[in-house]
Amino acid sequence: MANEEQNAPVEEQEEKTTFKGFIMGLLAFTVVMLAGLILVNTALVNLGLLDEKKGIVNQVISILPFGHSDEEEVTPSQFIETEANTTLYQNTGSFGVFIGIDGSEAARCAGYDLVVIDAQEFTAEQVAQLKAGGATVISYLNVGSMEQSRAYYGDYSGFGLSARDGWPDEVWMDVSQPDWQNYVTGTLAADLVAKGVDGFFLDNTDVYYAYPTDEIYNGLLTIINNLQGYNLPIIINGGDSFVSRGLSTGELTYLIEAICQEDVFTTYDQYKGYSFQSKADTEYYKQYVESCAQQNLLVYIIEYAPDPDTAAMISEYCNARNFQYYISDSILLN
Repeated sequence: MANEEQNAPVEEQEEKTTFKGFIMGLLAFTVVMLAGLILVNTALVNLGLLDEKKGIVNQVISILPFGHSDEEEVTPSQFIETEANTTLYQNTGSFGVFIGIDGSEAARCAGYDLVVIDAQEFTAEQVAQLKAGGATVISYLNVGSMEQSRAYYGDYSGFGLSARDGWPDEVWMDVSQPDWQNYVTGTLAADLVAKGVDGFFLDNTDVYYAYPTDEIYNGLLTIINNLQGYNLPIIINGGDSFVSRGLSTGELTYLIEAICQEDVFTTYDQYKGYSFQSKADTEYYKQYVESCAQQNLLVYIIEYAPDPDTAAMISEYCNARNFQYYISDSILLN
């Protein structure tokens, strides 16, 4: 009996040693497996078989014939193939922007395959006529500022932040305000959809450039997220600071189909009139639009009143990159 009592601590010590060895071995095995996954992931990314932004484990599981990820992620090709988002990708014809006209001037849109109008100034019948003529109709929707001429200005001017530089009859809006978000997405957008538009052309997300706060950024994201409920494609006009942040974080990647950039090569100044864009700004905007294209976004460009040689240069630049462009003789786009 005494021998058994003396042997008990020894046996317990051996069990503890064995268990400790098992744990250490398991940890070593786990470290080796993780290192192997990282090496495999790196190799597959270099081969173009995996997106480096996704998690290693989900990536590996997703390519196994019997595996799946608990959280399916939408890929660009899946996104393009959805019914609502084939509109822009299938339309590679002529592109025109006429946000300065109303329905009585709809004839200005004739001959264009894709037109951007301010459908608040059109009736449903006039939108239907444009579509019957073969046009895809995208409507302007000002989300980041508000013009004094809008019927709802008095109701929402309290959310104004400041006058928009260069546009004295327009104010930047506090897009972090839920009432403004709900009005834009639940009333303005709904009215446009009821008229039969094929998508949204969001303007003045540059409010984030004027007010670069997380509140403004997240407010814009909320508006765009809410617009997803209409299942229509979205083009963001301008807003390079907002778009660049949203693409870098991935928060915007699958929410929009295209960007549009004005003034890549030419510009308009209220005092000097039409002129060439500065070389530095042209290079900046070229890098911006080309980086957007690399992230599977369609690119549209709007230029103002260039001479024939400049127009030819713009055409050559855009055609070489499958960008669509529109050259207007008026800053009012009418």
